[in-house]
Amino acid sequence: MSGHSKWHNIQKTKGAADAKRSAAFTKIAKEIIVAVKQGGSGDPANNSRLATVIAKAKANNMPNDNIKRTIDKALGSGNTDNYDLARLWAAPEDIRALKLRLLAAVFRLAQGRPDARAQEVIDQALFVLAEDWDEELLAPIVKRAEDCCAG
Repeated sequence: MSGHSKWHNIQKTKGAADAKRSAAFTKIAKEIIVAVKQGGSGDPANNSRLATVIAKAKANNMPNDNIKRTIDKALGSGNTDNYDLARLWAAPEDIRALKLRLLAAVFRLAQGRPDARAQEVIDQALFVLAEDWDEELLAPIVKRAEDCCAG
């Protein structure tokens, strides 16, 4: 079995190098997120701390795509659908109260690391917030989200 041992040695060496590189990228990504949130801008020209972290990322050969994706993630852009608060305030008062309770429950659930059940509740709640539902359809969903927060 010629070459088997050589491939195993290469695989082991590359695996160790990839693990170190991955750990460095993760650490730098966290620094980028902190820099964006503290600096309030995803533009390195307006955020000196972000510019420093980006220089560090490039020194560690972090791909530009990863840097951009991390900045977008920190800014909250991408696949997030922002709920239009004007629609919330235009709703009747009873619906508005239920939707505000639901929004508060979603924020509480999202604060920690949501498990599968909590994530399902969050997904359903965000869908419901974007729709114009009446009180009798909305009330059980609000109760479910609040129950999920409580326990």
